[in-house]
Amino acid sequence: MLRNLGIRWKILAVLALPVLILVVGASVISGQALSDARSAWHVRDFADTGDDFSILIKALQKERLTSFNAVQSSQKAQKGLRSARTETDESLSSLNQMIKIAGPGFLTSRSRRVLNEADQSQENLQSLRRRFDAGTLDKNDLIDGYSNIISTQVELPGIIGDSFTNREQGAELY
Repeated sequence: MLRNLGIRWKILAVLALPVLILVVGASVISGQALSDARSAWHVRDFADTGDDFSILIKALQKERLTSFNAVQSSQKAQKGLRSARTETDESLSSLNQMIKIAGPGFLTSRSRRVLNEADQSQENLQSLRRRFDAGTLDKNDLIDGYSNIISTQVELPGIIGDSFTNREQGAELY
């Protein structure tokens, strides 16, 4: 078949298949590299939220303790309750903003479910505060309510870390 062609066409015919294979191979490798880079960006963005999770959990624990002491009729605790709540609200706001920036769209369905539970726990926190302010909350319900909210927030970074395809990258969240 190649006998009737000129030398240029013969060389082109011999080199066309290897060049085509190289182009396809380079495209596949580049696609994988871009996917890995995109995953690394998400990991970096979520790793940046690690400190915010820690600050939020500390703020929730402080608010729980201050609320418990306020139930015990501690005047000092009742005065400190407003600042503890403000600190918690600022931590929640900062964390929510960081999660929006990170873009939770790539997370697994389990991670998105737990993220939704964390959002629900924020609503539960507001409800808990309203019940506390109304005086319809006893000590046990107060401790249980805050403990459930805190445990949801503690669980969230680990489950988000499970969404990452590169386990070493996600280790920073734990």
